[in-house]
Amino acid sequence: MCSSDLRRELSRPLVKRFEALSKPASAYQATNAFLVSRFLGTAEAVEFLLDNMDKDSQPDQALRIAAAAQLPKALAPAQLSGAQLEALAKRVVAAAKDEPSWVVLAHDAEAIGEMLRQKGIAAAQLDSIAQSEGAVINDIADRFLKGGSPDLVQALHRTLLLARNQTSNMPASARTKLMGAIGGNLAKVAALKSAPPAEVTARKDLGPSFVGATNAAEVLLKVGAGNG
Repeated sequence: MCSSDLRRELSRPLVKRFEALSKPASAYQATNAFLVSRFLGTAEAVEFLLDNMDKDSQPDQALRIAAAAQLPKALAPAQLSGAQLEALAKRVVAAAKDEPSWVVLAHDAEAIGEMLRQKGIAAAQLDSIAQSEGAVINDIADRFLKGGSPDLVQALHRTLLLARNQTSNMPASARTKLMGAIGGNLAKVAALKSAPPAEVTARKDLGPSFVGATNAAEVLLKVGAGNG
């Protein structure tokens, strides 16, 4: 039995135990389970973390944040195939939909960004994962632009910085897919620079994130124009 098969066999009973800990247990127990899962290096451990990032299966926001923080770090050790990463990216998109915590949303995008950095992924799968990242960014942007959720500008800032920092190392096709997906919202966010929403200006703590988000949107619009 090779080391990866042995690791998988050993991780299965551990993940089963972790599933029980993450439900009625204390936050301390659950957080420790998430930390250990990060180092297991198996698909089962990654799926366990993703289950606990989804509000439908993990109603405790603090635990969703704790699980989401570990998922990006768990991906490389798991050495997942391109097909597995593509499927996981789509699950992250579904979990991010209507997620109220901006911290979880930022980690959602970070996880997909980490998927794009994995080696040996086919071009078509990279394109799909890039589109999933775009879907998460668009969901955050749409909800922020709609109004009523000013805290989301913090997630928007972080996800646009992530996209900006990826563009130089991303394959051209995947970069084009991402830029094409988010271009419309980038223009809307950049246009707010001279007229910030009142709900943002009322919160001094959101000022740096708003400026950062609009600046990143402007840079990404130039990147998108370059793709053309």
